[in-house]
Amino acid sequence: MVSSALDQYLAENGNGETFDSVLAKPPIKEPAQFDGSHPLTDYFISSSHNTYLLANQLYGAASAQAYTTALHGLAARSPAKCVEIDVWHTKKKGLIITHGHTLTGSIPFKEAVEAIGNSVGDTDLPVFISLECHVEAQDQPELVNILKGVLGNKLVTAKLEHLEGKVTPDDLRGRVVLMVEWYPPPGDAAEAIIKPDEDTSSSSSESDDDDEDVKEMQQFKKTHTGGVAKISAPLEALGFYANSIKPKDGWLERKIINPLHVLINISESALLSLLKIPENHARLAEHGQHHLRRCYPKGLRVKSGNLNPLPFWACGTHVVGINMQKWDKGHHLNAALFRDTQGYVLKPESLRGGPKRTGKCHLKLTVIGGDDIPHGEQAKTRSIYVVAELHTPSGKDQKWKSKTIKDHDGDPMFNQGFEWTFDNEDLIFIRLELKKDEWGFDDIIASYTAQVDRLANGLHFWPMFDQEKGMPSVGRLLVNVEYSVSDN
Repeated sequence: MVSSALDQYLAENGNGETFDSVLAKPPIKEPAQFDGSHPLTDYFISSSHNTYLLANQLYGAASAQAYTTALHGLAARSPAKCVEIDVWHTKKKGLIITHGHTLTGSIPFKEAVEAIGNSVGDTDLPVFISLECHVEAQDQPELVNILKGVLGNKLVTAKLEHLEGKVTPDDLRGRVVLMVEWYPPPGDAAEAIIKPDEDTSSSSSESDDDDEDVKEMQQFKKTHTGGVAKISAPLEALGFYANSIKPKDGWLERKIINPLHVLINISESALLSLLKIPENHARLAEHGQHHLRRCYPKGLRVKSGNLNPLPFWACGTHVVGINMQKWDKGHHLNAALFRDTQGYVLKPESLRGGPKRTGKCHLKLTVIGGDDIPHGEQAKTRSIYVVAELHTPSGKDQKWKSKTIKDHDGDPMFNQGFEWTFDNEDLIFIRLELKKDEWGFDDIIASYTAQVDRLANGLHFWPMFDQEKGMPSVGRLLVNVEYSVSDN
């Protein structure tokens, strides 16, 4: 609907702008034109964790369609360019993808690979598959044959002859790149930084289920050191551009020379532990200029809640795994960074060896009113308010809350706002939430998150995304933005 209250406001204060003219403007600036000629280590890459799951990682259903959805994106969800496969071999079903030792559903390995292959066009930016292989070496030829047979020429199977040294996204357009765990030969210097063959997957929850396949997985875990199979030579060869290693303590102090294309695969908890030491921020950023790094959520996130990706991006981590089946604050930040992109974002200059930003940012934002906001039985409330949050890498966050609007009919008028001054940092985000004013916990109705660098001055409608599904189906807020950066 068109809000008569907003129509009247714009007639009196819009400087010639109308409801329709404001609605026609994009809510934020378009991203910079993509340049895919930098080394892969210069980019953030949108990543889906536990891609196959439709719900939580204890008993959620699984579907191959989830790979299609992740790779194409949906509404607020930006397309992923890294997806995860947890592959197991069972006597009953052969190669399957599932979250081991839990009650989650499973899907045939081949169906997921087909969904991935069908989602990669000839000129698309490369898609990474993070492979957690729980398949014994003797059964890995079947896995390799399926990957090669289904993906064909899209699959990178070895070093590309025309490429030397680091590769770029443009070099790998239309290709699928496998992240495969890499183990050094005995006596290799790399042994000093790599964990022994142990359970390094993020699938850590056990189950007492009597299902035959689950029992088989549990027996596999008992009879193998930690449950992760050694990687056969044919499978290892497929990971040439992403030799994945789970590092030991002290890895950050050691220089990695061989293999050239190392990917540090590290848990949320381990990386947060490193970040407690201030000087490690710069060391991690410098390390990320030479080697890819993937951070995956800790295993205790059994409800598939998301980590906060901001501290990991801020230290140069390229791939941060997001449970895309869960639309929460961590997912909101990820969607904001990659909004209107192809799943790749060039890292800030300061994370590519350049200078850090200086100066101060000044933001004045007025929340004028809402249009088509859920109310009454639809929202189970007629009393709502707005919360604004500023999220910064340094942790100097800010927060503002509006007054409550009671008994609105879908077009609440707030005419309230705030002014913030904050350090000019890379990767700052603002988030608006529409919340119910209730006794006890105030539920979020909808939200919108944007990167501050992409804020557009003037009047704009910000679409409010449904808190449960991440769909732009719960109206919009009219805001007026005044944003600037000064030397001090």
